[in-house]
Amino acid sequence: MSAPVDPTPDEVRARALLTAARMADACGDQLEASRLFRRAGNFFKLDQQWHAAGAAFQTAAGLKLPFEVEANTDPYLTTGARQITAADLLKTASDCFVKAKDTGAAVTCLQTAADLLTEDGDFTTAAGYCTEVGNMLAPRDADAGIRYYEKAARLREAAADVFGRKAADTAWMTVGEWLARKGAYIAAIDLFEGLADRIIREPSAEDYASKHGIYVEGATKPERQCVFRAVLCYLCRDGPSAAQAAVARWDAKLPSSGSFDQERNVLRQAMGGAENRFTADSIAKILQAPENTTDSYPGSFGPPAHRLDEWTRMMLGRALQMLRDAEYQAQR
Repeated sequence: MSAPVDPTPDEVRARALLTAARMADACGDQLEASRLFRRAGNFFKLDQQWHAAGAAFQTAAGLKLPFEVEANTDPYLTTGARQITAADLLKTASDCFVKAKDTGAAVTCLQTAADLLTEDGDFTTAAGYCTEVGNMLAPRDADAGIRYYEKAARLREAAADVFGRKAADTAWMTVGEWLARKGAYIAAIDLFEGLADRIIREPSAEDYASKHGIYVEGATKPERQCVFRAVLCYLCRDGPSAAQAAVARWDAKLPSSGSFDQERNVLRQAMGGAENRFTADSIAKILQAPENTTDSYPGSFGPPAHRLDEWTRMMLGRALQMLRDAEYQAQR
């Protein structure tokens, strides 16, 4: 039988603070109790007791939230600012629960934090929290993850400026990617193509920045990314003919400054056969490119496979399997 391990100094201080916090709460001094729970959480973090730290921060947030402005000694602290403080505590609690591998508690804290920030009008931070919740939920429950990605997109749209619009476009593309992951190709195509149509019609962040003399790094129209994703959805759902028709349609529709760029180059590789059409061999060549080369296709248009993101590799892999299955059936 192993000997009991003495608690570390950080744990001793954390537990002493918890006792003091509970006593303060029992005496009705919830604001002091909240402060003590927060301090206890910090010492639990130092001791890497992540679940205990998360619970302490979550309790601190719950105690702090109900107070009226008059209950605070700081005359500059408004109710909105205090709600943001509670949201920050909940975000810290969520991060601790993530490290403790308690996804349910982490999601609960972030959901509450996002609601508080939404009430306070901080839509950008609330959208970021919703995206984090989506990232936690989507691998296990795609529908639940999609709901939070959609909420994040709507919150970014609520920012009501061209830069918030660009962030919303990125969020909507994430929704489309997850719809494609679960095989809802029609819904994904409608989303991607509708988004591309709207982006072409409306001023972009880059246009706004140029007009007002503002430099914004990476402020480019993402319509080419939307079209690229729509083409891959056509390829996986309806096959090469539909994908090739989509490429031709969008080639004629996109302005010259909105060409496919790298995304279009990947499609050119995938359509690299003598008949300029999607083939199993050309797609396999992209996916099987050696990862230790800087250019797996000398003289070609696009990047090697190791530069493709995971979603693109997944979609090309599905297309490859579909084309090979079709070839096998044709040979029988």
